[in-house]
Amino acid sequence: MEDLFQPVRRTSLSQEARGQILERIADGRLAPGIRISELELAKRLGVSRTPLHEAMVSLARDGLVQNLGRRGWLVAPISEVDAREIYPIIGTLSSLALSLQDSSILGSLEVLGSLAARLESVGLSASEKLVIEVEWHATVLAECLNRTLVDALRVLQTRAFRLESACARQGWRRSAGELPGVVRCLERGELRQACRSIEMHWRDRGQSIVGWLGRNGSPQIPERVA
Repeated sequence: MEDLFQPVRRTSLSQEARGQILERIADGRLAPGIRISELELAKRLGVSRTPLHEAMVSLARDGLVQNLGRRGWLVAPISEVDAREIYPIIGTLSSLALSLQDSSILGSLEVLGSLAARLESVGLSASEKLVIEVEWHATVLAECLNRTLVDALRVLQTRAFRLESACARQGWRRSAGELPGVVRCLERGELRQACRSIEMHWRDRGQSIVGWLGRNGSPQIPERVA
């Protein structure tokens, strides 16, 4: 049996393609409503259509793109319903992820504190704040031992961040929220309060986004082909 298989040494092309597309959806470079040509994107990535199609199907399962059949794929539009649904879930799961941390997170407190302080800086653009917040949450998740939980949260956070990115480009204001308070609680050893604070951070953020969408409607981005 030990001679039956050989180690796989090359990263899956579909995973590489998914990673690039996911990053661009999360930061808004592939904005909601943009139509993606599978043939054209395969050429740009330098891969065949098979691994790219696998990547797109995976992203569709995560709710980030929609299959248009022969017309390609659509980056999922912004939806107030989506915002109402995902933020409470992210809050609950983020609280759980933080509660499962071991003492190793103490080594990340300086980084988390620095990032939270930068979020409160005056003059940062919405895109700059997004980059900082993505790093903050990634730092927390890096210390979580439950990888299934981490994988689920990364997908949901990506959906939230790309939603916020689209709204911020049209006037929604990003703030540090409860993140500085989470850091202070962790510094004092108050893990339970830190968990409550990070859950409140996501719930308050969800209410802010839902309220903004209710007043302004979903961002209207002309469909174009990527």
